[in-house]
Amino acid sequence: MLFFLLSCHNHEAAAELDELKARAELEQENLALVEKFIGTWNAREFEMNDEFLDPQFKIYLPSNVEEPMSMEAYEEWFKNLFQNFPDLQFNIKESFASGDKVCIRWELVCTLPGADPADPDPGNKLTGSAIEIYTVKDGKIVEERADEDALGIQLQLGYTLVPPGAAGE
Repeated sequence: MLFFLLSCHNHEAAAELDELKARAELEQENLALVEKFIGTWNAREFEMNDEFLDPQFKIYLPSNVEEPMSMEAYEEWFKNLFQNFPDLQFNIKESFASGDKVCIRWELVCTLPGADPADPDPGNKLTGSAIEIYTVKDGKIVEERADEDALGIQLQLGYTLVPPGAAGE
């Protein structure tokens, strides 16, 4: 009887271990998918989005907006970024996966083009960062929720903060 109980316990432990291994493998596949997707940004391969994005893909930028950005607006936004900052690169600094979620913290780096006389210090480097959470299902990204350091980027571009009530002074 003891042998039977130990055998059942070992079988349950083995099944649990197999389940954990399968989950870890899926999480690594999801992480690799999202990292490769971000790599297409740096390669300017916008047409490859179908390879990574589910047809029902939704992006929320910033993450707390109620309505997602349309795919057309998303692609146009990226194209404008690369037109204005031709050397723009996204560098993944940290990443991890848990279940169907992938979290990426990236840094962007580019050179201020100086085409606009209002640009501060043309030729200087501009840096920014973001944290994005992706949802992956069946090997495709179905959702992206992004929060960027918009204030830090705007300050580097020469914008200034106006304290409340100071606008009319």
